[in-house]
Amino acid sequence: MPTYKQRFEEFKKIFKELPETETLIVDYPCALQRDIFLQGRLYLSETYLCFYSNVFRGTKITLILKDIMTMTREKTARLIPNAIQVCTSTEKFFFTSFSAREKSYLGVFRLWQNALMDKTLTSLELWQMVKQHYGYDLGMSHEEMESLQLSAESSMQTRLCSYLLSISIQDDIRNTPSQNRRPVPLLDRGAPERVSKRSSLSLDLNANENGISEQSGSESVEEGKIQIMGLSQVAGRLYLNKVFHISANKMFEMLFTDSSFIRRFMDVRKITNPSFNPWQMDASGNKKRSLNYTITISNPLIGKFSTATENQTLYKESREGQYYLVDSEVYTHDVPYHDYFYTQNRYYIISNSKRKCRLRVYTDVKYKKQPWGLIKSFITKNSWSGIEDYFRQLEAELLEEEAELNQGSGDAGKGGLRRRRRTYSRSNSEHLKPSNQYGQNAEPCRDGIIGT
Repeated sequence: MPTYKQRFEEFKKIFKELPETETLIVDYPCALQRDIFLQGRLYLSETYLCFYSNVFRGTKITLILKDIMTMTREKTARLIPNAIQVCTSTEKFFFTSFSAREKSYLGVFRLWQNALMDKTLTSLELWQMVKQHYGYDLGMSHEEMESLQLSAESSMQTRLCSYLLSISIQDDIRNTPSQNRRPVPLLDRGAPERVSKRSSLSLDLNANENGISEQSGSESVEEGKIQIMGLSQVAGRLYLNKVFHISANKMFEMLFTDSSFIRRFMDVRKITNPSFNPWQMDASGNKKRSLNYTITISNPLIGKFSTATENQTLYKESREGQYYLVDSEVYTHDVPYHDYFYTQNRYYIISNSKRKCRLRVYTDVKYKKQPWGLIKSFITKNSWSGIEDYFRQLEAELLEEEAELNQGSGDAGKGGLRRRRRTYSRSNSEHLKPSNQYGQNAEPCRDGIIGT
């Protein structure tokens, strides 16, 4: 299998017209549907989507991610779900023959959304994505890694400076008395506004952003809220840590009530036969409930389906509209060695402002009894693989929902996103009785989040 270094050199050799600072992030083998299928490869950097096929005289496509208007999952011959269609204002491109279409779609979609919202990846996140796709052996020497990292950081710094300059110009215009303002050329007047608008809807794809002072302050406030909960010590891996332009109440409703979002997510995950029990307050003042459902398994070594039970706890320290803390324990019943382990997830929903919240999720594989080495290795490998896929898909679906909600409210940028219009089955007020301390005086909620 080619290393990242080989793919990177291939990318630079084929697409010489791209800026030197463009860094290959992922690539996928696929085919472009024309009169015939042109087998080739899709390459993605932070700014460009590129395709190359050497069939016949060769075909090369270079698209700026921002120019893409819609991106949809498609079926080849209306039957095989292995295609992605990308549309600009003037052209359509039908890429097919993806061996792992869903994983490929999520990778492309994530970078597209980032580009639409003028969000740059941090150096750390960029290399996390590269290593996640190519593995940790990139085929590069230490010196080559440092050189490439400096190039990527330089590119990010250039884009950041350009963005900050546009914001500074916009602030100067706002702070200048109207009688002292000089006419601004139409193009210059519009550009900062567009940048500012996009930045206000940033999808915050950086898992641990601390570069901007406003975010740093926000992080401090959030950490303070977690400390107030008294439950800040968490074991396991941090799998999701994003700021969404969704209120904390709405996020809780989407994930932990019978919302159309969770129903759609269940369909995407091929989770069937759901059965939900209502929230019940226990003696300690926390609320608990259990869920039962059937999950679809893609690993032939494990099986095709498994029933599962999920036990959720909504802690009494939660405050409605401010922060929510939910623990989830997921037990699968029809997989090998199911009596040895379970998955524990901890969800923090923390309000940043009236229309923004941070969703933070920690996950761990817990053992009820210790298996011997080979069995534990089997359990660990398959469990973490499923967890990673689950939260990657959850993140992508939340980003889609965020874009639709903001577009529907008239706040979204004109990115031309194609979305299915969805409405929630009921309002949050029907699920929850308003109270200052959520979990003590609230009415029981129904239905909710499903397991990995």
